[in-house]
Amino acid sequence: MDKWEEKQKKYLTFFENNALIRKAILNTQGRITDINVRQQIYLYTMCPVIAMFSKWVIEEAVKRDIKKLYFMARDSYTAYLTADYIIKKYHIDIQIKYIRLSRHSLRHSEYKNIITYLKKEGFFDEDKYGIVDSGWLGTVQQSLRDLLVKAGCKTEFDGFYFGLYEIPRQMDRKRYNGFYFNPVGGIKQKVYFSNSLYEVMNAENIGMTESYDEHGNPVLVDNEYDKNPEDDLLVLNVFNEQLFKNDGSYKGLKVDRRELFNILREFMTSPCMEEIKSFGNIRFSANYGDKTDLMAARMSEKELKNLWLFARIKRNLMRSREPVRESAWQQASIILNGKHVNSNMRHDKVYRYTKYVLNGIRNIRL
Repeated sequence: MDKWEEKQKKYLTFFENNALIRKAILNTQGRITDINVRQQIYLYTMCPVIAMFSKWVIEEAVKRDIKKLYFMARDSYTAYLTADYIIKKYHIDIQIKYIRLSRHSLRHSEYKNIITYLKKEGFFDEDKYGIVDSGWLGTVQQSLRDLLVKAGCKTEFDGFYFGLYEIPRQMDRKRYNGFYFNPVGGIKQKVYFSNSLYEVMNAENIGMTESYDEHGNPVLVDNEYDKNPEDDLLVLNVFNEQLFKNDGSYKGLKVDRRELFNILREFMTSPCMEEIKSFGNIRFSANYGDKTDLMAARMSEKELKNLWLFARIKRNLMRSREPVRESAWQQASIILNGKHVNSNMRHDKVYRYTKYVLNGIRNIRL
């Protein structure tokens, strides 16, 4: 039995108390002819995560009497597809839209052009709405709100995110809602998580929105890295059909964060070689204009040791400006290096625990 076959069995044990998810995974695998390893990995790891996240978003919107949800390009694409399927299947009274906004376009577009786009998409209507995104720092919600206020729109809105490491200081914390983790607490969830890997597995396979023309139409840049090919989306669509097959399936789906933690920890921080080969070779860039690198960058032993906590502290004390190479999927890079894996993993965890504990304390004080 190869490592991936062992992993499949392990993943299924995480859903022993969630029969709907378990059955949907097995049914999907049986219905897709010649399903490949990458598709199987996506099915066992990300499909259940997005289903639970999407259900949570819809339930939170219903509780707040929100009638419109804007899903932000590109990282909320799979959540948009899943939520759209749920809402249409169960006739839920919420309108959803996929909106082409990015941190770059919000900050660097011609003011008149972006306002034209926002008006076309209904941001100036009187409907109560919320936005949905991957999250992390909450700056998109802040930039969007500032633009709307400047244009004379006084409507406040809520943001629903997969996870939040921080919230901008001057913003109302009650308007920011994290699903998997929030700025205070959730230390283990943050340590055993890769936000970059989450992004490449859930983003639309199209270029980022750079700006808007005079008619308010989005101007896209070329897709700078390959992610989420159509075969992954095929798996997602079939999985949603199998999971939400019956009238009672939506209400019966358990949103279990313990299961989510087990899945994400196992996949993101203890990947087997099949998982690394499937998603570690995608090229990734954290910010617009930055040079791309492989998700699981091939790193030397020296480069890995440069990321240890004490090495970081030493550089700060010495005020070193020497560039330090990092990996978007650090744990996979450690495994690929193959030397002193346990030691490098341990030091990576020490750094992450220290970072998120200190961040949590700082966020309590804000």
